Amino acid sequence: MSQHDHPAPTANPNAAAWLGQAGLYRTRFEAVRNFEQSIAPVSADELFNLASKQVLTHLSEGRQSARPSNAETNSPEQEGHA
Repeated sequence: MSQHDHPAPTANPNAAAWLGQAGLYRTRFEAVRNFEQSIAPVSADELFNLASKQVLTHLSEGRQSARPSNAETNSPEQEGHA
């Protein structure tokens, strides 16, 4: 058996995505093409968990930025409508 008979040690045919320092990639090739030095396979379950956390973070940041604070609210005098 030659070394070409076996997949590369980091190859994972069950990976739903590949995680590198710059983010997620659909394929291992995309990660390598973007010069990622260290990539890890991500299963479908892990990908779902990462996406869920990202959505929750995005939603909570949206709620915080939608709330006007007193420091950010301009009075009519500050806007030049006096």
